[in-house]
Amino acid sequence: MNKQRILKALEGATDEVKRLTVGELTTKLRAEVAQEKSLQDDAEIAVCEKFNGKYIKLHCDDSLFGEETMYIHIEDIKSGSLTDQYERCYEIKGNVITFSRCITSSRRMKMGNVSDSKSAEELESATIITKEDYDHAMEKLKIIEGIINKMNQ
Repeated sequence: MNKQRILKALEGATDEVKRLTVGELTTKLRAEVAQEKSLQDDAEIAVCEKFNGKYIKLHCDDSLFGEETMYIHIEDIKSGSLTDQYERCYEIKGNVITFSRCITSSRRMKMGNVSDSKSAEELESATIITKEDYDHAMEKLKIIEGIINKMNQ
């Protein structure tokens, strides 16, 4: 334990905190930590409930291959790891259709695969679409794949 950091934190504390005993301060901090964790857990559960079983359209201007649009069917979603910016990522199981200048594809998304995770910010920026919208994107993908297949013959 770094005593200098604790001492510095206590020196900068409010008078209310300075009047507390160590036991009272410990109890107060434990309660605040538990409340913060509960709020964080509730927020993560809300994200999962909002997007579980949904179809979304996600547009990205600065992906690896430039502008990209993804149509994602989220079959299951759960809270995952944190980014290096301490943002919660959500692991997704489902299917993604991707359209960009370099790639048109459809692939399975797997839980635990970092590239198949999205932040809450990314998910909130997405548009919730219908299954019909998703199926329409799949039809367009099949047309593009058919053209490419003919060109490769």
